[in-house]
This record gives sequence, C-alpha cells and structure tokens, in this order.
Amino acid sequence: MNRCENCGAPLPTNEIGCLYCGAGAPVTSIPELASAIAAGDNQLRALLPRLAEQLLLAMPNSVKLEYRGHFGKAAHEIKSFQAHIGDETFVVEDDGHGLKTLVNQEHAGVVMHHEQVSPKHWGERITQALRKYKETYT
Repeated sequence: MNRCENCGAPLPTNEIGCLYCGAGAPVTSIPELASAIAAGDNQLRALLPRLAEQLLLAMPNSVKLEYRGHFGKAAHEIKSFQAHIGDETFVVEDDGHGLKTLVNQEHAGVVMHHEQVSPKHWGERITQALRKYKETYT
C-alpha cells in the first residue's frame, strides 16, 4: 500500500487521491471528476468539493451549496450540494453520519420522482447528464 506524499496516510491502490487531505488527485475537469466519483463509492467525499467548485464556475446558476459552519475547517465542509443539470437535480446531503445521494427528476421546477442512489450510481448518472448537457449546449 502506498502512502500520501502530503500527509503520510495510507493510499489504497484504487484511490484517486488521499481521502484524508485530498492531495494527489490529478483529476481536474468536470467529466473526469464525475467519472472518478462513479469509479468507487468512497470517492465522493474526497472529490465533491472540487466537483462543486468546477460546476460553480461552469454553471453558477445551476449549483447550490450549503456549508457546515462559518469558521475554521467547518466553513469548507459541504453539508448540502445540489446541481440542476437538464431535467435532473443531483443532491448530496451530509447528515453528520454519512452522505446521502439523491437524483430528482424535475419538470417545470416540480420534483416528479425522488430517488436515493449509491454514490457510485450518483457519479454515473451525473456523468451521463454532463455529457448530454455538453452535447446539447456546445
């Protein structure tokens, strides 16, 4: 098992970056981040801040974030994430015990179907939605 060069934490071979400090993840583009999340359930917590940051830059009116606190480390911990892409809203909620990943189907701003999915499936779905969005709008 390798160790993180930044903090020395153990790095399992299937990890994109350090789950403790976030260092070492070479993934930078939105599709790469979403695909990396889809690669494994334990990737979401480590990669969500970067995905949120990239989506905020690319689609500022489509992303809503709520942070855990206002000061110190908590000011950077995402409590709730929502990204509206096409007719779906991708939601991640952290209740303090774990992440809850949801995909909502919407029509005219009304949630028609609410589905809780695994983080891996959430990553696959947001990857598909981003590809479709890119094909439609670029």
